[in-house]
Amino acid sequence: MLNVPNLDDQRYDEILESAINRIPYLYDQWTDFNAHDPGITLLELFAWYKQMQQYHLNRVTERHKLKLLKLLGIKPEGLSETTAMVHFSEEIKGQRFAKGTRFISEAGVGFELASTVTTGGIIFREAYILRGDGMHEVTSVLANEQVALKLREGEVLYLGFEGLEDREEFRIWFDIDDSYPVKRNPFKAGDPHPRTIRVEAVGENGPAPLEISGDETYSLSVSGAMELRSPGGVPVTDGGWKLPERSWLTIRITECGCEEDPAILSLTADFAPVRQRTTRSELNEFTVTKKDISLVLYSWLAVRGKADVFVRDELGWYEIQPERLEVLEKDGTGVMHIRLKPETLIFDAEPNVRVICYEQEFQTEIRRNSTGLPNQQLKLMLSGGERLLTDDLRIMCRSGGRYQDWRYIDSLEDASPHERVFTYDEHRGIVFGDNLNGAVPEAGKNALYLAGFAVTEGADGSITGGQKLLPLGGAEDEEAGPEDERAVGSVFNVRLGRDRETIDSAVLRMEAAWKEGRTATAADFERLALQTPGRRVRQAKALPLYKPEAVIEENVPGLMTLVVLPYSEKPFPMPDERFLESVRKHVEKHRLICMKIQVIAPTYVGINIRAEVIADADEQTVYKKVRQALENYFSLDAARELGAPVSQSGVIGAIGGVDSVLGVTDIHISADGNRHQYNKHGDIIIQKHGIAYLGTLELRVSRQ
Repeated sequence: MLNVPNLDDQRYDEILESAINRIPYLYDQWTDFNAHDPGITLLELFAWYKQMQQYHLNRVTERHKLKLLKLLGIKPEGLSETTAMVHFSEEIKGQRFAKGTRFISEAGVGFELASTVTTGGIIFREAYILRGDGMHEVTSVLANEQVALKLREGEVLYLGFEGLEDREEFRIWFDIDDSYPVKRNPFKAGDPHPRTIRVEAVGENGPAPLEISGDETYSLSVSGAMELRSPGGVPVTDGGWKLPERSWLTIRITECGCEEDPAILSLTADFAPVRQRTTRSELNEFTVTKKDISLVLYSWLAVRGKADVFVRDELGWYEIQPERLEVLEKDGTGVMHIRLKPETLIFDAEPNVRVICYEQEFQTEIRRNSTGLPNQQLKLMLSGGERLLTDDLRIMCRSGGRYQDWRYIDSLEDASPHERVFTYDEHRGIVFGDNLNGAVPEAGKNALYLAGFAVTEGADGSITGGQKLLPLGGAEDEEAGPEDERAVGSVFNVRLGRDRETIDSAVLRMEAAWKEGRTATAADFERLALQTPGRRVRQAKALPLYKPEAVIEENVPGLMTLVVLPYSEKPFPMPDERFLESVRKHVEKHRLICMKIQVIAPTYVGINIRAEVIADADEQTVYKKVRQALENYFSLDAARELGAPVSQSGVIGAIGGVDSVLGVTDIHISADGNRHQYNKHGDIIIQKHGIAYLGTLELRVSRQ
């Protein structure tokens, strides 16, 4: 039995007594605790009300909490698997691994290939960069993961590869440095790129643009894969600069944006995604035409396990024996060739063939009997720390001699009476409906078919970057040789899996989401601006009612002006239009209906300083030290807020803090422009959206 806390643990008399006992501590002048006192009457009322609340709260179950969270737009996050990329060793060049091929990490955690791959098909060899002073080899820089290669506007990066001459589509993984003081916020799908780049293939007739069909790097902003397309492949040339004969790609920045220059740590083209899972059964769909009634399936399970073939007609799916089914295993490939009988197929341009591959040990589990009763449950045989991946769970149920697809749903209460759905519970297993909430599967032997079934270890199936992957069983085979020799490659870009989120965790996440989307104060708008997806926002200042272009300051009702400053290595960073638009779109989603959002760039205000000091060093030395101290004082890293006044005492303190300066005898500060004021202390009040920086410095030094 579950240990559920009892929230209804106080009687009415106990609540009232506890409240009365606290009166002397809160208000010692209240001395009449008899029933005729109006205050006691109120306490009796609230004691009764508290007892009633306790009673109802005590009957709130996890099911109720889930419903309440759903009403608030929060759904507990499900189980997820650890994912990574594997960089294959050059020693296994030319080997094909089928989808689902199983490996084991050095720590004994099992992984599967997410797609079929041929190793060593594309190999990165050299890199050069063309700058104003000529061509420079940078291969060693990209080979050292501790040093990043900066690509600046006007430069061209040349990348030499083997194996691209016959490849029209290929992927390159870029590892991008993110070791900056201001972290980049994660991108969301559809976010604009901070900059634009151009990728070209170098041919005999000059460079030809390549199509970027997919870009996880967002124009070299974050680590990820870039998918490129080159009709006819990339020819082998000397790159036009008498470079080694390779297939040469060039990358250049066409619009640099307002943030930092891309910093590439390393790149590879020989990689593939792996997932921490064990697939018991997998469903593969095909659309077969009259012209070609054969198909080829690359699958590890197809070779190591068993396979059932289904075809579709107007009524649903049914199992057949194909005209020919041949399984080949060459160099670990795992290929299945199937030829079908034309008379068994229906041709309507929709998927009409299914090949379901499964483990031999899963043969007794893949087909289940159906009782035809409401709320039918299927117990699953899971071992150790295995947990079911519901996103990959596929079930076909037989009705009238044909199999129909049934889909997973979080809760059967959300289903209509005859909807073909099921849910999953860790304690009860797979659960079907009752013809009120979800349909009841038809009774029959082997009427339920688990067409897709995969398990993972969740948070326990972790792996660290750099770990090697070995062939399945290699970790236990001591006669197979050293691990380094048996390893197929090493992993990178690891994303750890997680267990199913608890309700308490979901509640905390709901509270955080409420705070994140709140726009009640200026601080809320500043926080939202700093969280703009895909951007490095250094500072944000919210100015309610502020109209920056007004000559005389005026309050504009309903106006919220946001001043934003991007992170950049440039001395005076300024947001470009794409940056400003990204911030505006993000904040706009959370604004109140009656508000108008305006996102602007800051204005830089030069501060000119004239000072006289007494020092114990020569004038040139003192000048250098004082200027450095003032530059640090006005630096963007000095935690100065946008629009912060320039304090005369602060400037004197910065100068007086120089070790060679013995005292400041006179000082005068002024600002460029005329849109500023001075107070009685000599401080400069700059525009609210201004940033002060050190302009001119005049320094007169008197020796002690």
